[in-house]
Amino acid sequence: TRPILEKKLKLADRPSRREIAQESPATKRYWALWDSLHLKDGVLYRKWENDDGSSCQWQLILPRSRIQEVLQETHDSTSGGHFGIMKTLRRIRERFHWDRLRADIEKWCRECQICRARKRPKTEDGKSVTGWISAEKISDQTPRFPCDILFGRPGDTSSSPNEDLNKLEARLERVQTSDRERVKLSRVHKKTHYDSGATEHHFKKGDLVSVCNRSNEEV
Repeated sequence: TRPILEKKLKLADRPSRREIAQESPATKRYWALWDSLHLKDGVLYRKWENDDGSSCQWQLILPRSRIQEVLQETHDSTSGGHFGIMKTLRRIRERFHWDRLRADIEKWCRECQICRARKRPKTEDGKSVTGWISAEKISDQTPRFPCDILFGRPGDTSSSPNEDLNKLEARLERVQTSDRERVKLSRVHKKTHYDSGATEHHFKKGDLVSVCNRSNEEV
C-alpha cells in the first residue's frame, strides 16, 4: 500500500497507466480504485458503497503486515466467534480493505482448525446459516469490536433525525425479510429430515389399525 499512499499524498489526479506500468499488481489494483481512496489525517481509506448506493463504509486500507492481526481478532477471538467465510467477510468489510481481501479470508477460515472440527450447517447456496447479530437488528450503527481499539475507526457521518429514521426503517425491513426467509428455510429442513425417516403405507378397506385415545393420556 505504500506506493499508492505516497502517490495520494503527492498527486491530486490519478497517475496515467504508463506511470504505474512498473508497479506491482497490487499497486495497480489500488490504482484502479483511485477515486474511491481518500486521505483522513494522513491515513488512507476506501469509501465503499453498497449496491444501491444507499449507504457507505469507510474502510481502512490495511498494510500486509497487519492482516494476520485483524484476522485473528475478527475471526479467532472471543468476539469473533469463528464464524463462516461470508459473515467474517461482511464484518471485516465494515472496517478494512486490502488487496485480495476475500481470498485471504477464505484461506484463513478454511485452514482454521476449530472451524474444521465443528463445521456449521450450510444453506443450498453454500452460505452460513448465521445471520444478523442482535445489535445489528435494532440499530443502524455497527457494533464496536476489539479490533476497533487496535486500529481505530473514522468518525460516523452526521445525519438528520429523519435520515436516521429512514435508515432504521429500511434496516428493520431487511432484517424482517431475512428472518422470514430463515424461518421458512428451517421449516423446509425440518420437514425434509422428518420425511427421510417416515415410511409410506397405503391402507385398504378392512385393514386393522390402532387408534390413540388422547383422553386416556395422563396430564
